[in-house]
Amino acid sequence: MKPIESRMRALQKEYSHVGPLSLLGVIPGNRKTELELHKKFDDENVSYEWFQGSDRLHNFIADNCVSIQDAEENSEPTMVFTAEAESKLKEIGELIKVARCRRGFSASSFAKRMGIDRRSLTSLENGSPAVSLGTFFQAISFLGLLRGLEEVFCPENDVEAIAINVYKIRRNMRKRNIDEDKVNF
Repeated sequence: MKPIESRMRALQKEYSHVGPLSLLGVIPGNRKTELELHKKFDDENVSYEWFQGSDRLHNFIADNCVSIQDAEENSEPTMVFTAEAESKLKEIGELIKVARCRRGFSASSFAKRMGIDRRSLTSLENGSPAVSLGTFFQAISFLGLLRGLEEVFCPENDVEAIAINVYKIRRNMRKRNIDEDKVNF
């Protein structure tokens, strides 16, 4: 699936309660471009991805849009994050900042200790999705927070997968007319 189609489907799914979306225009770019546009049209922003139509916004779209085909060919792929993923990134970034402060590290000294610049640390603590997994692990390692992390990913603790498997087992039991009282989970 092409990035624009993928982005539209993700937005339509997230905002299905408001009805069908209309694609007014395509502007090539990446996540940074999107954030810059959100800032530029902050006055027209109603909620998250929703903007109030205005002459300024419509003129900008008319002057800057390209065809979907041109945008697909000339833009970088853009990952679409769920609202939950973005929220958790920010939450974890804040928790890393709190842990750093509780240990008495300044942002500059901690960044230097990690071998990164201060901007990268700020991005991590702000929950930027552009921060590498390596930088994240380096930070939690220096903070002494790696202990127990493997427990999070341990198959026995994967509640979602367990629930899916229980559902599948119960569905198969119903298909085979097996009484649930005769099975012990």
